Amino acid sequence: MVYYVINEEQFLMQVFKKEFIMDKAPALFDIHTHEFDIAVSFPGEHRAYVRAVVDALIKEDKIEAANIFYDEFYQAFLAIPSSDTLLQDIYRNRSKLIVAFLCEDYQKKEWCGLEARAIRDLIKERQHNSIMLIRMDDGKVAGFFGIDGWIDARKHQPAEIANYINQRLTGKLIFPVSAKEPTLPTNNLPDRNPHFTGREEILEEIHNNFQTGQTVSLRQTVAGLGGVGKTQTAIEYAYRYAGDYNDIWWVNAENGPQEAYRDFAKSKALLPALEEAGWPAVLEAVKNWFDQNEPFLFIYDNAEDFDLLTDCLPRFKGHVLITTRQDHSPLGKSVDITVFRQEEATAFISERLGCDEGKDAAELAKRLGYLPLALEQAVAYITATHESCGDYLQLLEKYGNKLFDERASTVYGYAETVNTTWRISFDKIKSKSAKQLLNLCSYMAADKIPLSLLIIGQDKLPKPLRRALVDKLKLNNTVLELTLYSLVQKKEGLLSLHRLVQEVVRGRLAGDVQWISCCLDMAYAVFKYEWGNKQSMDNFIQNAPHILEIARHTEEILSDNEEAQKKAALLYNVIGYGYFYGSQYQEALKWYQKVLAIYENVLGTEHPYIAITYNNIAAVYNNQGRYDEALEWHRNALTIREKVLDKEHPDIATTYNNIASVYNNQGKHDKALEWYQKALTILEKVLNTEHPNTASCYCSIANVYSKQGKYAKALEWHRKALATREKVLGMEHPDTASSYSYIAMNYLNHGGYAKALEWFRKSLAIIEKVLGTEHPYTTATYNNIAFVYSDQNDYLTALDWFVKSYGIRLRRLGEAHPDTIDTKNSMEAAYNKSGLDGPFEEWLEEKKD
Repeated sequence: MVYYVINEEQFLMQVFKKEFIMDKAPALFDIHTHEFDIAVSFPGEHRAYVRAVVDALIKEDKIEAANIFYDEFYQAFLAIPSSDTLLQDIYRNRSKLIVAFLCEDYQKKEWCGLEARAIRDLIKERQHNSIMLIRMDDGKVAGFFGIDGWIDARKHQPAEIANYINQRLTGKLIFPVSAKEPTLPTNNLPDRNPHFTGREEILEEIHNNFQTGQTVSLRQTVAGLGGVGKTQTAIEYAYRYAGDYNDIWWVNAENGPQEAYRDFAKSKALLPALEEAGWPAVLEAVKNWFDQNEPFLFIYDNAEDFDLLTDCLPRFKGHVLITTRQDHSPLGKSVDITVFRQEEATAFISERLGCDEGKDAAELAKRLGYLPLALEQAVAYITATHESCGDYLQLLEKYGNKLFDERASTVYGYAETVNTTWRISFDKIKSKSAKQLLNLCSYMAADKIPLSLLIIGQDKLPKPLRRALVDKLKLNNTVLELTLYSLVQKKEGLLSLHRLVQEVVRGRLAGDVQWISCCLDMAYAVFKYEWGNKQSMDNFIQNAPHILEIARHTEEILSDNEEAQKKAALLYNVIGYGYFYGSQYQEALKWYQKVLAIYENVLGTEHPYIAITYNNIAAVYNNQGRYDEALEWHRNALTIREKVLDKEHPDIATTYNNIASVYNNQGKHDKALEWYQKALTILEKVLNTEHPNTASCYCSIANVYSKQGKYAKALEWHRKALATREKVLGMEHPDTASSYSYIAMNYLNHGGYAKALEWFRKSLAIIEKVLGTEHPYTTATYNNIAFVYSDQNDYLTALDWFVKSYGIRLRRLGEAHPDTIDTKNSMEAAYNKSGLDGPFEEWLEEKKD
């Protein structure tokens, strides 16, 4: 029986018009089983052109409408749940020819992505005659147009394209999608992975390098960490380009090529008495075959000892592809293969699960570090247990790397799990220093671990590694042993490793607390933040992610060790301090609150460390303008300090000073002066007049007088602060620069513009040098200089300085931040007075460019 596919609306119209004899009317069909001649794939932007092609096919009786899958014909049938699965089946299994209208917008469309996946699957299976590519523009589409043949729609009318489609349908090359795999050359290849995803650039790079080799025998080495998919990529390459070769042979090269060469010699009958032949005779026979035959591809998988291969490879002809975990290979050009890109990983999960789990799939891919083996193991487990990506994420959170030992389902294309795969590499590490370095790195952040941190903290490290850290050659050899198997990468003195490698290493160390204790002692000894010391501040930025990881692991692993918990709290405190002075107040608050939670658990509620933390939290609130909260926390700190400390202790003076600062910010100047004077009395008595804390109090008192309009008195106190700072802190400290700025502002407030500029520029020279051009203090100084020029009616110069400040604040703070808005408003006011033509917004857009 022949079934015709029709649109229900068209069918009813035809019946009512009596254009069909009822007993010959076409039967309705089941869209889940119907076979199509053509399925068209296109983005909506080109619907008019595609519809014209479809109309031409129907109009000229080239093909019946029933046998064309064009979405507008079947809207009623597609309005169902899981229509993505239906579409995949139609394009993948039930269409003789897929006609893809490709353009730059194609890959941006969600539905086109589903169709493209089916098309790429057919390409991988070498079902090339089931696909016809029509190019609509010059845009690139991932996986297409590299070396593919296509028709340029811009050069043809729709009727011509319809004619080309008809030629494909009626030509000798057409065959159903279900046809057998094209005949492969002589080979011993492993089975092809039907779920292979991504790696298009890697495959193309390998292929292009083979084509452009200066010698006939070209060796490609694919290197990388175990589990990133080197073997699967080599298998895919062999199948995808099988038509380029007469022979393809797979060699398991881990222990040398002897067994594979003997099998090859047998398949080609190279030796009459093969069973009795020794290895030299087999090798010579295979090498002679190499010299007399081409084209061929030999793949040497998992090469470890290159000395075993050097004399065994083809000398003059053929292509050689080597996979290895080793970072460096002497046998050919290396093509590095790493983890999936984010889009490759999520596509892999969706393809394997047959559905799109959205954010959970993306989060799972990220959590597994985009490692193909880990992703394969995850989807195998999810499929076998009928769970979801979200369920698996919860299991990871609960069980960690223990889950990597589970074999709930076959892990396609991989003989080992994540844990067992890397165990091989771990076991190859021989030196104690390399093992110790890997153990320590597993408790830090995965990326950019500075060797300098370990070198500075070497006194707290075990002896073998300590000896290596002080000897450049030994250190290089230690790191080389880890990079050799791609467990670690080194760049510019920084080490990086995959986060799952870290988890597996930590799993192997479970119950052995010496390594986290070692990391903690090292971090506690060397990690600091020294305000005003540029090197210290730069080191803080570099080291902070690793210190945070060490502290986090300390909390988890050494939870019953009070001393360890206190050290972790002190590390968090330094983190908070550094973020506070970097004006990242929300981050500072986050870590100060973490400090408080640990201290309250370990020390109780009335310890001096608790008071310090209250004080730090209050300082954040004060700088955020949350004055009532700041006062509450400062008073809580004062209650503890007055109870447990001497009445003239400097910490009590600090609290007085901080309370005064809040009152000053609230505009309660007399109240502020009262508390500043209480602080100063203690500071001058206990610390003397030449201490940085005393100088800060001088400066604060000066600011109160300045806000009261008492500029002469303010200048007097600012100069007292400056004299101390220049003497004690030096001429290039940010606090010294701060004094310069306060003096400048004092001059600005009563019209001393020349003096204000002089002092602002002195401040700026220090700040730009020590803090950099994008620090909040720097942008504030740019702003202040702009105000000096604006107050003198030099609006064009003022605009130049406002633009510098605005650009930085826009990048660092965003358009909606109050500081960015304030700068923009001040800039607009200056622009309106500058005499410049045109709308302000247009001018500002030009300046952004």
